[in-house]
Amino acid sequence: MDILLLTELKDEQRKMIQLLPDITIYDRNTITHEKYASIQVILGWNTIANQILAGPNCVGFIQTVSAGVDALPLKQLAFEKVLVANTSGIHAESLTESTIGMILAFTRGLFPMGPKPFREWKPDAKRKQMGNISDQTVLIFGTGHIGSHLASRLKQFDAKVLGISRHGETKEEFDRVGCMNQVSAFVKQADIIVNVLPLTRETYHYFDNEFFSLTEQQPLFVNVGRGESVDQVELIRALKSGRISGAALDVVDPEPLPNDDPLWKLPNVLITPHIAGSVPHFRDSLFNIFYPNLKQYVLHGSIVKNQVDLTRGY
Repeated sequence: MDILLLTELKDEQRKMIQLLPDITIYDRNTITHEKYASIQVILGWNTIANQILAGPNCVGFIQTVSAGVDALPLKQLAFEKVLVANTSGIHAESLTESTIGMILAFTRGLFPMGPKPFREWKPDAKRKQMGNISDQTVLIFGTGHIGSHLASRLKQFDAKVLGISRHGETKEEFDRVGCMNQVSAFVKQADIIVNVLPLTRETYHYFDNEFFSLTEQQPLFVNVGRGESVDQVELIRALKSGRISGAALDVVDPEPLPNDDPLWKLPNVLITPHIAGSVPHFRDSLFNIFYPNLKQYVLHGSIVKNQVDLTRGY
């Protein structure tokens, strides 16, 4: 079985893979066009993987290195019955800590706002913007691994935590969970809104003018999900009009954000370069998902961890 590693693994991890029966490993330095058609397993995703899928191929299993799979040709993969696994879960703690850091930056006055922030000594103005997380109602869009982990941490700050999911299924980490047709009532209660939704056809530009028109508490908007989930023109309009008090954005559209984008100039916007989910010892966490899946696939043609529902896109 030919395997293509588009993400670097440790030497000992490669040796473990080599111990599986009839395995040949290729990587981006050793793969050739002549071998594209023989690749059955791909770890990672880039233009090489796209090229392999675009031609005659025998790919049966793809392990992504991200929780989101929106970059993959999901319709084709579903039609060709390719198994896909993501890394959902391994980013939860990192994203949670980054998100809480962003929230604290605004609620505790740590984020500099306005012109020449380090040369202005205006404590009274700062105090008017400050609050405690314990006084906030946080609305999280997405109640999966990441959303639930974030909710549990926010509960430790004594925040009230609401959630929105596709089905509105009750989760113990949340005070209450609603479904998409209940969004209006939930948004009107929110002091902080956090997006951790995957990108699908349903969530593309979900946060648009209609959505931002629902905000009544001038909430802080935090996006650590996908940039394309937000209509950025309407986000800027909501920021300028005061419908939302500020935005903390780890993901934007496009990425990287152009130097002349209006978001850079707004004083109430905190931007980080898609780093909130960065995981220490990432390769170990990835291998703990990939190797059991690979072993199962080699021996039985199935996978055991993090299989993606290709019709849903997550």
